[in-house]
Amino acid sequence: MFKQKDMRKLAFSILALIIFINGQAQQDRHYSMFYAAPMTINPGATGFFPGDIQVFTGFKNQWKSISSNPYNTISASLDTKVMKNKSNNSFLGLGVNFYNDKSGDSQLTTNIANISINYAIEIADNHQLALGVQPSFFQRFASMESLTWDQQWTGSTFDTNLENGETLITDKSFQFDINSGLYYFGKLNNQNSINFGVSVAHLLTPQNTLLNGNENLYQKYTIHGGGEFSKNGSKLAFSPNLIYFKQGPNQSLSIGNDFIYSLKESSKYTGYYDKSTISLGSYLRIGDAFYTTLFLNFAEFSLGVSYDLNMSGLSVATDGRGGMEMLLRYRINLSKSAAASL
Repeated sequence: MFKQKDMRKLAFSILALIIFINGQAQQDRHYSMFYAAPMTINPGATGFFPGDIQVFTGFKNQWKSISSNPYNTISASLDTKVMKNKSNNSFLGLGVNFYNDKSGDSQLTTNIANISINYAIEIADNHQLALGVQPSFFQRFASMESLTWDQQWTGSTFDTNLENGETLITDKSFQFDINSGLYYFGKLNNQNSINFGVSVAHLLTPQNTLLNGNENLYQKYTIHGGGEFSKNGSKLAFSPNLIYFKQGPNQSLSIGNDFIYSLKESSKYTGYYDKSTISLGSYLRIGDAFYTTLFLNFAEFSLGVSYDLNMSGLSVATDGRGGMEMLLRYRINLSKSAAASL
């Protein structure tokens, strides 16, 4: 008879097998604090931030409670805006993104590098619309010898000395892809703003398996939006956010809100965004997880932390423990730097 620990290991092995072979779960990265770095989900959002240069890095860890090889995602990005035209609020946004994702017992590794390019125009006073594209290169490889397969199941355990019955094309794969997106940002007044975007990833539907067969990535359709609202003179604001994506048979909807408390307002004299805030948020990823967020913003520097509590059928094995996420963000204002050097 199986012990509880053995059952968890078997359940995770089956889960990893399904993800790896069928490709139905897809290996697309996702962050709980998606609203903190919109360029990572929509190239149209490149350059939409206060300041001139933005640097972002993030880390996410999942399923540590049921595997010695949990899912880890590390990312880094930089974006800026050039060719700025103050008369009509247009600009060209440029950005670069790097991702490293390791998942499961196979240590399935995906390395991605892409370039984000968009152009933003003003469609009305303080309302901007941008169209972006994102050429992308990625590499994928796995450690096949660490996996177990259905033909190696003896009825009570896995015997890795048995043939696995799978045909491996290669242990490495190099692919080219393209993503695109449309992004809208509107400033209603000094206290209130809204944003909305749609994007399509994997326009070229590249190969998604190292095994013999035709398994291509499904195109991924994403809708996201949010805003920040407060009363004039109030230190408290609220920021609702949502994201929905559909990729083949898979879909996900996350919705929630951050409550933002202002510690220091932006300078009215320098025009530089040096506002300091602290925010607490709660979000629901429908049918999957509930998570909380803590975000600290001190002028140019920001730190965010979130933790997922698993609510899906996998919660039996995870005891509800999903994963932790951390992000760091730094924004540079060149006009302030130039003024300081005078």
